[in-house]
Amino acid sequence: MVMHNQKANTLQRGIQKLAARPLASRLLARILPTLDNAVMLITGTRFNATSLLAGLPVILLITVGAKSKLERHTFLVAISFENKLVLIASNFGGKRHPNWYFNIKANPHVKASLPGQDAQPYVARLIEGKERIMYWKAANQLYPGFQAYQKRALPRTIPIIVLTP
Repeated sequence: MVMHNQKANTLQRGIQKLAARPLASRLLARILPTLDNAVMLITGTRFNATSLLAGLPVILLITVGAKSKLERHTFLVAISFENKLVLIASNFGGKRHPNWYFNIKANPHVKASLPGQDAQPYVARLIEGKERIMYWKAANQLYPGFQAYQKRALPRTIPIIVLTP
């Protein structure tokens, strides 16, 4: 697996701080999927808007809709650990879990595509306990905005999902 959790530059860290704010995160939740699609189409899936703007590693997650049973595509920040991908179901700090989370709960067999690569099959699982604490710490080191999202999401606890090939 080739995915680097690289350090964001000064401008990207500034965008990350802005994105953690309530108004900006609501706006980004609406426009980023469209921007990500456009940038990936233009660059042949090598880049996406979130990575370029905020310096965060992003994957394309492919799930089966929990109700529709149709294939669903979602761009998500992902943290790579060995051969696993870690997803944070923050929903930008919203009061409910994101739709992709419910899709994974209904069918944990998913596909994920790293920038510039074909989609590969994974099995998703919700993590808890010490493992969750470890990944939550890593997520906040990557993007400190997750902490602000958790405060806004209360009383909801933001789930962490691990994808294993």
